[in-house]
Amino acid sequence: MTGTVHLIPFSSVDQVSNMMRGFSFYVSEVEIAYDSDIEGAKQAMRDAFAVVMEHPDYKNVILDDLDLQGLIAITPASVTLRSRIKTLAGKQWGAGRYYSETLMRLFGERGIETPTPKMRYVPGKDGKTLPELPPMGDEPA
Repeated sequence: MTGTVHLIPFSSVDQVSNMMRGFSFYVSEVEIAYDSDIEGAKQAMRDAFAVVMEHPDYKNVILDDLDLQGLIAITPASVTLRSRIKTLAGKQWGAGRYYSETLMRLFGERGIETPTPKMRYVPGKDGKTLPELPPMGDEPA
């Protein structure tokens, strides 16, 4: 998945892993809430990649189009989507961080939620701030 090349020479060394030979992959796996719009999330992933491709620091290190592998896992609370960005060897981290930041911004703008619990703080009766937990199970919202 990450572009690692495993070398197995005919000597005393059993195995060598080289992550710097020719190209690298930035692998992005994002969880979104189970009831989120999957196609909308995939479009946000494509749009985030397009933004990265416009950035002068990253457009020349990316070697291929976004490899959007799509849905890879389903749980009761979330689904996981995967994509990969192929870059010059060792250049995946900067482009990947920028992609992740852009993707999270686009998710927020488009209402695509992650499955993390939400918590608000409300003033208590004595003036202290108390957490307000989300409803659970059959409790009223």
